[in-house]
Amino acid sequence: MALCSSCGNDIFGGKVCYKCGTRVGGFVGASPQGDVANQQQMQPQTQFQSPPQYQPPPQYQAPAQQQYQSASQQMIQSQGMPRSMGFSEAIKHCLSNYANFNGRAKRSEYWYFALFAAITYFILALLSPGLYVIALFALLIPTFAAAVRRLHDGGRSGWNLLWSIVPFGSLVILVWLASEGNSGANKYN
Repeated sequence: MALCSSCGNDIFGGKVCYKCGTRVGGFVGASPQGDVANQQQMQPQTQFQSPPQYQPPPQYQAPAQQQYQSASQQMIQSQGMPRSMGFSEAIKHCLSNYANFNGRAKRSEYWYFALFAAITYFILALLSPGLYVIALFALLIPTFAAAVRRLHDGGRSGWNLLWSIVPFGSLVILVWLASEGNSGANKYN
């Protein structure tokens, strides 16, 4: 057991007393140089000096990057900006905003819904051409609405979807839909 040479407190394997802050060179009585060195560092206490008070160790603080990310996430959510979504959440959101062409959509929302629509089209085309046509008409409006909101996230108008009529315009639209949106607020918020 290690004891502090100035206050006599137990030191649990450390080299500094947590109560008084004195450096401890070793076990009390085991190393005469340790006690002598500790006593040389100590200041003689007079009757008017109060013993040092216990100060708890400082609280752990997250690194600056984590603090920045959490603060920016709170700011984004408070401004009404879109957030990343999972597969089922994106489907629910796009279907609940069936014909909502206002606002913004993150990449995850748009691409998960596009994946859902493609899987639905494929399965229903295998089962029955009639079911495929029904699903095509049922998912056409929410797919366009999600694409318009996705373009809004990049600061572009939804009318830019008309570029898909022009040869190679679909490639431009595809690049815009796949690119990162604006991180701050824009006119489509």
